[in-house]
Amino acid sequence: MARFTAEYRLRVGPCRVLYDIDDQRKKVVLLKLAKRDDQTYS
Repeated sequence: MARFTAEYRLRVGPCRVLYDIDDQRKKVVLLKLAKRDDQTYS
């Protein structure tokens, strides 16, 4: 089983998407989808 480390992140509106890319299987692995708020970067 592969381990993923959220190498990539993307902001989509009020949400943050954390994901990795599994090159061997040619898949994008969604690790977390969370709504951003005032505490996101503090």
